[in-house]
Amino acid sequence: MTDDTGRQHLDETEARLRGAIATRTGQVQPDGAAGLRAIEQRAHAARRNRRLRRGLEGALAVAAALVLVAIAVPALRDDGREQVTTTGQDASSSTTTTTAATSSTTVPVEPAPPLAVWPPPDHVQYADPSNAARAFVEEYVGFPNPPMSDFRPGPPMSGEIDVYLRGENGAVLEDHVSSTIALHQTPAGWTVAGARTDDIVVDNPAPAMVVGSPVVFDGKARGYEGTIIVNVRDGGMGAGETLGQGIGIAGCCDELLPFHFEVALDRPPSQATGSVLLNTDSGLDPVASFAVVPVRFGPTPTSGPQVTDGTTVNVAWTRASGEVVTRARTVRISTGVLRGALQQLLSGPSSVERGDGLFSALANGAAAVPFDVVITDGKAVVDFGAELPRVSPGTSSSEASQRFLRQLHATVFQFPTVTSAEYRIGGSCNAFWSWLQRPCTTVDKKNPGT
Repeated sequence: MTDDTGRQHLDETEARLRGAIATRTGQVQPDGAAGLRAIEQRAHAARRNRRLRRGLEGALAVAAALVLVAIAVPALRDDGREQVTTTGQDASSSTTTTTAATSSTTVPVEPAPPLAVWPPPDHVQYADPSNAARAFVEEYVGFPNPPMSDFRPGPPMSGEIDVYLRGENGAVLEDHVSSTIALHQTPAGWTVAGARTDDIVVDNPAPAMVVGSPVVFDGKARGYEGTIIVNVRDGGMGAGETLGQGIGIAGCCDELLPFHFEVALDRPPSQATGSVLLNTDSGLDPVASFAVVPVRFGPTPTSGPQVTDGTTVNVAWTRASGEVVTRARTVRISTGVLRGALQQLLSGPSSVERGDGLFSALANGAAAVPFDVVITDGKAVVDFGAELPRVSPGTSSSEASQRFLRQLHATVFQFPTVTSAEYRIGGSCNAFWSWLQRPCTTVDKKNPGT
């Protein structure tokens, strides 16, 4: 409303009031001056209201402009990024987009799917992850009728299933997880991407690492008699099939101890990918605990540890006839080859070697017995822990003691630098030989005797 229009409106109002007064009385009232003052007061109030209305309209216009500016200019967050809110939608459907302060935009890259260990492409594929896990344990690991947990979903298209141990009476021990299977879903179905266990911690090879012959294994483990059995498998191989098999010795009982060994492949792989299966030897079930790592094959290892300090030594066992038979083991040079060979001797033969009729005069518990070795001027002093007679009492018998000494001599004297040996228990030569019902002596390599 303009000022001229307002004035015209006031004039018209004043004229109508004057006309109404004249019409009612037929003349101007004696108090006409007071009537005019009332009219003027009403006109003044109308002008004041008009000014207030114009001020309010102006304030609303300013506020609307500020809202438009707030929408057009994105607000800076505390972390220096911009937060832009789209308008034209109700609160329930509004969207907020966060962009970087720079002009470049980073597009997230989907991680590559893990290598599949099982099943092979020409095998039955599984729409159910539990069926895939069960077939894997039975057909790949070789563990029949495995007791398993329910499937636990994880990140999208993945999950896990536990495999339980069984007791001596066959009962399922649900509080003892032997291994945990990792599964991944593909368009064809569920596949096994690997398996882990608390009993075998594999440091090398890492998943999807390129390996060549020999395949180097490092980690920590514990198990029955401290034995770790490893099979290197081509893609699609199952239980009983292998490109190369090796046996390592780690910890016994509760303690995780380091292992290091190398497995030479008997033949080259036919596939670009494969896997390694490491398992303990339970003495009861076919497999107690197992770990499975997918690998890639190459002419030589191209990733991971390339330089190893492993070397091959011989460890002596006996047959029922009393014949001494040696088997090769890989040990670390850095920790001492004689020490490594003696640790293998204390740990006993593997299940494969026992199947070949080889055994040790020491009991299974000897694997956990500590010992020390010092070589000075060709003389090796081997000092076993004081608990050896307690954990292997049967070794003190006449026949067992002869077998043990043959094993011990053959293992110690294989090294050219060792020309004589003194054996002790708890620092005492007498204690060692008394345990075997013999007098203390220093053994000569040329005439070790029994």
